[in-house]
Amino acid sequence: MILGLLAQRMDAFEGVSAAVWMHGLAAQLFGPGLISEDLPKMLPVVLRQLAEASKKWREKVTRARGEGS
Repeated sequence: MILGLLAQRMDAFEGVSAAVWMHGLAAQLFGPGLISEDLPKMLPVVLRQLAEASKKWREKVTRARGEGS
């Protein structure tokens, strides 16, 4: 995960932090017993949740600024 983020020119500290966060959320969603082989199938779920949360946050900010009317 980290190398993939760094390859996309993400800052090293941010890349490591994002990878740790994604790994942690994958573990929360998967439940006990997550192993490295489970991560590839969990990362799309994690990224989907991140995209949904980001969309909701942008909509909330837009409404708060009054730009949505």
